Amino acid sequence: MNPQLNLQLMIGGRIRGRHQAAGFTLIELLSVMGIVGLLLSLSLPAVMNARAQAARLQCANNLRQIGVAVDGFHETRRHYPYYFCGIQETTSGTQRGYCLSPHSQILQWIGKTALADSIDWDDQVLDSNASAPLAGSNRTAFASSVETFLCPSDPLASGPATSYRFCAGVLPVWPRDPGGMFPPARTESARDAIDGLSQTAFASERLIGPGRQATAFERLSVIISVNSTEEIARSCYSANLAGSSAGGPFDSYPGTTWLRGSARHVTYNHFFPPNSRMQDCAARTVYGLFSARSSHPGGVNVLFGDGHVSFIANDINLELWWAIASRSNQEVVDKF
Repeated sequence: MNPQLNLQLMIGGRIRGRHQAAGFTLIELLSVMGIVGLLLSLSLPAVMNARAQAARLQCANNLRQIGVAVDGFHETRRHYPYYFCGIQETTSGTQRGYCLSPHSQILQWIGKTALADSIDWDDQVLDSNASAPLAGSNRTAFASSVETFLCPSDPLASGPATSYRFCAGVLPVWPRDPGGMFPPARTESARDAIDGLSQTAFASERLIGPGRQATAFERLSVIISVNSTEEIARSCYSANLAGSSAGGPFDSYPGTTWLRGSARHVTYNHFFPPNSRMQDCAARTVYGLFSARSSHPGGVNVLFGDGHVSFIANDINLELWWAIASRSNQEVVDKF
């Protein structure tokens, strides 16, 4: 054979061999794709879990900031902020509508001094359905978003809403003191926490709006014509047993304002455990049973009076859950 031709064949053969070795067969390609898909399926839950953990930590950090602000308010005023929504007598003997939230009182301690200064405390008259102030001077504050009041894992956390509420106690307000550190129209101080600040719940997460998504318990019951704490609790319990339609119309409004000091916006109760499958209930659209709720798997973040935040499991012992809601552990709740 011609040596030159033989050399050309050899070189050509090596070139063809290298070209063929650089490619992938269909089986190899499918194998690689399968391995990549498997790795993604294994890593995706870890990524999602990491994001959920980050959101939970941010929600807890917001609560800590609220705790620092509440402590700063107490140091300055010698009492904790409170909430009230109703009619008050003025110094001149006239009456005016007045609606004050704890959130609005701690603004300057969370770096919102300008917003705090913009609020006209003598112009808190609200319309009958509580959707906006009648007077114009507080409309800007009413529409302002405060990042510290919004939990990243709350699906409806946007605008002038709040994902955090202050603890009123185990049961609603009337006819007697509900026992929490944030009763209506009355101020409490650190010395009133007989159980100790580290054992007393101050605030917790509560999802904005109905509080649950896509469940049979999504509705917020509105129970009419109840006149006492016991009636509200029993009526709510009975309505839940009867089904989601027994309690009344759907209400998506609670929590959509941090400014208005209505119980349904800025307080919560410990009657039901965290993330209870029992639907929340309201009496006369103002007071009611508003449970601690979050999107975190297994529980909620709770701020205690000494400033620490604990993640409380949904299956916490109910009597313990009642006890930490009370400033003096004197809360007695009838068992049904």
